Amino acid sequence: MKSWKIQSKIFIAILAIVSNIAFAHPSYSANKSLKPQAAGRTATSLSNTILNGVLAPKSTQGIDGDFFIDTKALNIYGPKTNGRWPTAISLRGTQGVAGTTGTSGSNGTDGRNAQSASAVVGAQGAQGATGAAGIKGEAGVAGASGGAGIAGTAGVAGAQGVAGVAGAAGVAGSQGVAGATGNTGAQGNIGNTGNTGAQGLKGETGTAGVTGSKGETGTVGAAGPSSALFGVITFAEHISGGGFPSQSSNVFGLFEAEKDYAVRFHIFVVDPTQLMDFSLSVEFTATGATPTMKKMYSISKALVWNGADELQGVSIIGEVSIEGSTAHSGYNLIATVTTGTSVGTHPLTLTGNFQKVEIGTVTQTS
Repeated sequence: MKSWKIQSKIFIAILAIVSNIAFAHPSYSANKSLKPQAAGRTATSLSNTILNGVLAPKSTQGIDGDFFIDTKALNIYGPKTNGRWPTAISLRGTQGVAGTTGTSGSNGTDGRNAQSASAVVGAQGAQGATGAAGIKGEAGVAGASGGAGIAGTAGVAGAQGVAGVAGAAGVAGSQGVAGATGNTGAQGNIGNTGNTGAQGLKGETGTAGVTGSKGETGTVGAAGPSSALFGVITFAEHISGGGFPSQSSNVFGLFEAEKDYAVRFHIFVVDPTQLMDFSLSVEFTATGATPTMKKMYSISKALVWNGADELQGVSIIGEVSIEGSTAHSGYNLIATVTTGTSVGTHPLTLTGNFQKVEIGTVTQTS
């Protein structure tokens, strides 16, 4: 009943508001006649309508000229103009004037004289619907233990059981008292010879023997190497010129007087033309003394890396033996490299290194 009344009020309010808005427009004057249009959509325009919902309308709802009723807040919007809904107008009327106080009712019948409760109490209303189940309460505290019950009456004795299986044999009795000693028996036969006894303990150490004679002193061996030195052989100039040009190195070695040495050397000759169509030889001389020297060497083509480039040239590798008994002062060596052909506009470059080892004895043979 209440819902029907609210809907009726909303419908009446809508008609009133739409009428006021429509006929208040200046285009509708008293001296103009209105020509009704056919219902529904026409070919030139869309018919307007009244929309509704439980919230305020969105900008995407309705077209210009439509109205919208918020049935929850009882507000009406419209007409929509330029794609926007205007401010809502409430459909709720103003608070009415308080009504006059009603006339007091007459006193009811005195319940003290009623013959039964039904004479006073009204008719019982219909039973209400069953309420939802309540939330389960927390577990209560455990109650105290009850007292011991009265002992029951003793049952009737059961029948005699079947005889059990025979038990295991009992433990043996304790040892009896020893009997009296018997008479001595006759002498037995002689037994067989026993096994050989274990090895006896080691005897004490005997007296030390007389010390033997001292052997002869052996021959003194050759002295081993006492020092070694590694160094470089430098050449101040290139090999160039006609004939059989040569070039000598700077002094090297720092050899001591009256000592024997083995000197290994490597001299590398670089030909800038890379043709290497020449022969080479090397000689060694001493400065400041006259040791006895013997040399041997070999010559071969080789490659060498100078830290930046790979160079092709000729290697002279060999060894010089120095017997220093005739060198009474310190001295150095000089290496001289000679070519077998003339050298043109491309001089030969020389580098080298050596290893000096002091040795015990050098034996020179022819």
